[in-house]
Amino acid sequence: MSLAVRVGVLGWSRRHPVLTDAGWVVVLATLTGVDAAHSGRWVDILWQAALWVPLIFRRAHPVVVFVLVGLVAAGQWAFDAPLGGDLAVLMVLYTVAAHRSRLVSLAAAGAVELGGCWPWCGSALISGHGSCCS
Repeated sequence: MSLAVRVGVLGWSRRHPVLTDAGWVVVLATLTGVDAAHSGRWVDILWQAALWVPLIFRRAHPVVVFVLVGLVAAGQWAFDAPLGGDLAVLMVLYTVAAHRSRLVSLAAAGAVELGGCWPWCGSALISGHGSCCS
C-alpha cells in the first residue's frame, strides 16, 4: 500500500471515528461471536453485543464506555460466561490510556487488574478462607 493511500485512510478514519470504530466492532464481534453462536445460548450473544456495541463511542466518551464495558464484563464473569468479547475490555483500556490523563489511565488499569483477579480471588477474599495464591 502506498504512502498516499495510507495517509488518506488514516485521515478518513480520524475524520470519521464513529464509523471507523463501528467497522472494527462489526469485524471483531463477528470473529468473536462465532463461539457465542455455536454455543446455542442466546444469552452469550447478548453478552457479546453488550461488550462490543459501546466501543462504537469509545473515542468520544472513553471513561463512560470503560465503565459500561467493565460493568458488563463483571456481570458476564459473575454468571460464569467468559467469551472472546472480553477483548473489548483491553481495547477500551487502551482508549482511556490514549485519551485521558495518566492518573485516570492508572485507575482504569487497576480496575482491569482487580476485575481480572476476581474470578479466582473473589470468593476466597469475601469468605475470608484462603487467598488468591493458595
